[in-house]
Amino acid sequence: MKIIHASIEHLSALHQISSETYRQHFSEIWTKQGIQQFIQQQYSLENIQKSLEHPDHIWLLLQNDQQKILGYAKLVLNTFQPNLGIHATELEKIYVLEQALGQNIAAKLMQSVLEFAQNNAQQFIYLEVLKNNLRAQKFYQKFGFEEKLEIPFSTDLYEIGMLIMLKEL
Repeated sequence: MKIIHASIEHLSALHQISSETYRQHFSEIWTKQGIQQFIQQQYSLENIQKSLEHPDHIWLLLQNDQQKILGYAKLVLNTFQPNLGIHATELEKIYVLEQALGQNIAAKLMQSVLEFAQNNAQQFIYLEVLKNNLRAQKFYQKFGFEEKLEIPFSTDLYEIGMLIMLKEL
């Protein structure tokens, strides 16, 4: 397995894996129509392409030996987090295909995320996680992220809430 930096040549693959992983992990919090609209907005080819072309957006892909993408992470460098009042790197996404869970893929991605942020002189890294996603919260805590505050988040079915978690590098 190896981690690579995504480029425009990965556009189609990113579109596919991002849509698939989001659907696998979060379909229960949306109606079918709601999740479809969310995925079309968040993971359209156009939005992913713009992100890949942005110098502060970093996509890390974890590939197996057959070059199949099993998971990915997206970082946004140099963002201002208004709720915390700091400039930091945002770990916007870190997703792994359901069939690849339990293979330490998320941990390998997280290690690469933290190394990348440190190597790029970032002082803080933060993320938002669903308030009811205890498994993810425990995962982030293992890497030193601490819960800082709660912010609102809702789907077309539920008012869930998000937690902002922060790690000083």
